[in-house]
Amino acid sequence: MGWRSWNCYHANIDQEKMTIAANAMVNKSRGVSLLEAGFENCGLDDYYQACGTGANGSFHNASGYPLIDPEKFPDMKAMT
Repeated sequence: MGWRSWNCYHANIDQEKMTIAANAMVNKSRGVSLLEAGFENCGLDDYYQACGTGANGSFHNASGYPLIDPEKFPDMKAMT
């Protein structure tokens, strides 16, 4: 079981919202965290990409790696 950004935010997602969601999964203020209750992951589905900035107008570089939108996700390394 897990949480996905698309179900809550659709295209209106950014690093701050993902961080809040991840922190909520491990919050034990109600006695048991969502992680302990069976939620195993917190996933970023879509809209992290820098659409139109890559090879041939895609969101991938010439090697095929996705390009991240730095305005919405300024520190993707911290996210992972």
